[in-house]
Amino acid sequence: MFVNITIGLALPILMCCFSVVKAAEATLNMGILPRFRVAETVEYFKPLADYLSLKLGREVRLVPAKDFPTFWKSIAGSEFDLVQLNQYQYVKSAKEVGYRVIAKNEEDGESSLAGA
Repeated sequence: MFVNITIGLALPILMCCFSVVKAAEATLNMGILPRFRVAETVEYFKPLADYLSLKLGREVRLVPAKDFPTFWKSIAGSEFDLVQLNQYQYVKSAKEVGYRVIAKNEEDGESSLAGA
């Protein structure tokens, strides 16, 4: 049985969402919306995975996707325990997979995005 929980991070252009699934397993898999090449994704997000591992007391494994279809297949299959999404993918995953936001951060004093 899977439990889907999502934590959202607001960035200037991107809403990042984290989803905690399969809580009984020792390692948490973290997926990142494939906006960058795999090497860049690892460079940018490995420090976050390491920090979360330290704070959660369990391994957080970064699982970068090479393309969006691969990433979305993993989302649909609830393969990620933590996942970063943009606003549209969050809404879609909340409806189709059951993710929900439980927390979000602020950047530059704002926790929401304005339309262009």
